Order: sequence, then structure tokens, then C-alpha cells
Amino acid sequence: MARSMTDQQTGPRRAPARLPRRHVSRHGMVTAVSMMKDEGPYLLEWVAHHMAVGFTDLVVYTNDCTDGTDDMLIRLEELGLAHHRRNTIPEGVKPQPSALKHAQAEPVVGKSDWVLVFDADEFLSIRHGDGTLDTLIDGIKAEGADGMVITWRIFGSGGVQHWSRDFVTEQYLMAAPPMWNKGWGVKTLFQFDPENWKLGIHRPKMKNKVLDTDYPAGIKWLNGSGREMEDYFKFRGWRSIVRTVGYDWAQMNHYAVKSIDSYAIRKFRGNVNNKKDKYNGDYWALQDRNEVR
Repeated sequence: MARSMTDQQTGPRRAPARLPRRHVSRHGMVTAVSMMKDEGPYLLEWVAHHMAVGFTDLVVYTNDCTDGTDDMLIRLEELGLAHHRRNTIPEGVKPQPSALKHAQAEPVVGKSDWVLVFDADEFLSIRHGDGTLDTLIDGIKAEGADGMVITWRIFGSGGVQHWSRDFVTEQYLMAAPPMWNKGWGVKTLFQFDPENWKLGIHRPKMKNKVLDTDYPAGIKWLNGSGREMEDYFKFRGWRSIVRTVGYDWAQMNHYAVKSIDSYAIRKFRGNVNNKKDKYNGDYWALQDRNEVR
């Protein structure tokens, strides 16, 4: 039987690509909350990576995008792979605090059992168990804890100059040594109760109404090596210190600079905090860490 003109011109039809399934966790809803502006080249890898790690839900706020990041997220939401939200920013408020305030009232976040707030240039890396959030949370619960304070690991340019389509996690392999304390900012995975906690970019904050109750005494967080955090961190701090730093169970890979081309684009587009001239030569010199692999 003769093939149609369409088949003759284009060849056999390919089966449509199968979409990945959203993970169903034994720990309920495990949600990532992020804010993005012009992250189009890296968005799909970020989404795919964190779906594979085991987040059940990805909630992303965007503002002032010019490269289609918001359109991509709208399509991902249509496909059931992410939740896109516009970050409507009141006058005089910075984008990041604005997004966190919206997230605090977001139904998807409010229903979540576990929440982690982090950025588009951060990729969660888990060493505990089978490398997924399910086994990481298993370990956290086995220690009688309800959260983990995960320290940054700063990754540099690795000498890469030009932008490419290669995956971020495969292209940039050189990083700061573990004890480089200027890179010890943290992100906190924790059991979320919107009645008692206010979301923050590095760690949540207990609401004032519970500070003078028995609630704080019942909170136990671990560091990135599965050891109990010191009590002070329940109330303050956004960085690890020598006594609390740890990477044995998990770390937050922070790709702050990437290639020279990528850094130039990042400087041009600005950042979610509207901090003027953040991405200058001094920031590059500090963050371009390539001591170990």
C-alpha cells in the first residue's frame, strides 16, 4: 500500500513523548517553593531534577520575565508538572519577600506536609538512602526530627567561558571545599504548619504567638549530616557554623556564577531581589570556587 504524501515527506509518525508522572510520596505533599526571573535556559532541568529527587509539587513565582520563563511555567502547569503563580509586587516591596508572602497564603503550599524554599540556581543533592526525598525524610523522622537545615555547596565556573545547552549539573563540577565557611548559607526542609510558621528564604520563622508556649521545645531539626541542630537555630540564623555544618546526608548545590557568558546575562537581567549591581566582579571572585571536584 502506497504511503501518503505526508509519510513520504516526513517519515513514520513518532509516538508522542510520555510525560513524567508526578511523584506520590509516602510522606504526603512535599513541596518546593521558588521565585524566578528570566531562568528559561535552566528551567526544564531544574523542574526535571527536582521531580526526580521526589518533590510532589513545585510552586514557582515569576516577575518581569522577558525570556518566556513564565510562559514555560504556564505550559508546565497545563501539563500537571508544576504550579505557576504571578508574583504581584506591591510598591516598595522587593520581589522575594513579596513571593514569600503570596506563598504563605497559597493553598497548594498550605496543604503541604513538607516545604523547602530555594532558588533557580540551587539544586538539591541527597546522599542519604537512595538519593530521594522519601528516604531522606525517612531518616529525618527516624531521628525524631521534623526538619533538616541543608548547607550550600558553592559551585564555580570550572573554567567554562561560553554558554551551552549542557545540563548545569553535568557542566559545572568544580566546587568550594567543604570547610569554606563563606559558602555556608542554608535552606531548610521542614514540616510546614501555616498556623505556626512563616516562610523565609533560608529558614522559616516561628510566629510570635507560639514563642512563649511549649511549641518551640518540641521542634527538632537536623543538620545536613543527620545530627541535631543547636537550639538557637530554632529562632535565628541563616548560615551553618563549624559546629553545625554537615554534608553527609544532603547539600544544596548552588551554581551562583556558571560560565562567563551566563554570568554576563545574569548581570544584565538583574535578580529577584532588585539588588543593584549584585552581580559584579567582586561577587564573581567570591563565588567562582573551583578547588575540589
